[in-house]
Amino acid sequence: MCQMLERVKNSSSSSSSSDSDSDTDSRGSEGSSNHHRAASRGGERAKQQAGGRKGGRPAGQTGLHMVARTQFLQWPLVPSPPKPLLQLERHVVRPPPDSPEPDSLPLDSGSDHVMQRDVWLAVFQHLSYRELCVCMRVCRTWSRWCCDKRLWTRIDLSRRKSITPSMLSGIIRRQPASLDLSWTNISKKQLMWLINRLQGLRELVLTGCSWCSVSALSTASFPSLRLLDLRWIEDVKDSHLRELLLPPTDSKPGQTESRGRLQNVSELRLSGLDITDSSLRLVVRHTPQLAKLDLSHC
Repeated sequence: MCQMLERVKNSSSSSSSSDSDSDTDSRGSEGSSNHHRAASRGGERAKQQAGGRKGGRPAGQTGLHMVARTQFLQWPLVPSPPKPLLQLERHVVRPPPDSPEPDSLPLDSGSDHVMQRDVWLAVFQHLSYRELCVCMRVCRTWSRWCCDKRLWTRIDLSRRKSITPSMLSGIIRRQPASLDLSWTNISKKQLMWLINRLQGLRELVLTGCSWCSVSALSTASFPSLRLLDLRWIEDVKDSHLRELLLPPTDSKPGQTESRGRLQNVSELRLSGLDITDSSLRLVVRHTPQLAKLDLSHC
């Protein structure tokens, strides 16, 4: 009987201990789960705060501030007024006049050479163009004397591969009466710059050049021109010749009489051009001084 009571007590104590252990385990598991839930909630709150700060809403900022800020960002930007342009006065700048050429040749001793300028020019007239270029290197006085236009009545640059700016300035310096630019690649801008500075030009040869370059003749007048050679010009039409022969439309103030650009031309060479009868009528009408007309191979 006593043994049975002891067995009952032992079984009850063991069951109570097991129950207490199970309660302890369940409480521990519940505490750990609660701890994990609290930690996860804290992490979510931290993420929400960080996300709110990254999105542009700092902690402690009210909704009114956010509305005001969004309205400020949505306002249109007013452009600043443009700055007024600076108006500069325009003045015509002319080059200074050339100084007169010396009549005598100064020597190193301080005295002048016995031979005067006219005597030297008479000697230079017997030299070729190449020899004149060599004499120009002797001294500054000879360089000026050798560029006298009486020594350079005709300049021939035909079949040159290129026309350089130094060539153009040399032509202007010598002021020739006859200029040959046949079969060259001179541009319209170069020819326009050249003919406006050669008022004493009497003969102009442009054989084999393109009309794109020759069209520069339509922008100037030639009161001294007597011979114009336009043989074998490329891509010439009746409208091009009409533009060249008709009087300029922009007449100068005070000019009452309108004349053609080629009014004083006495010899015109148009060989190899594709022209019609209407162009020939314009030639006869606007070149009253014409005495020779070359229409071969037309």
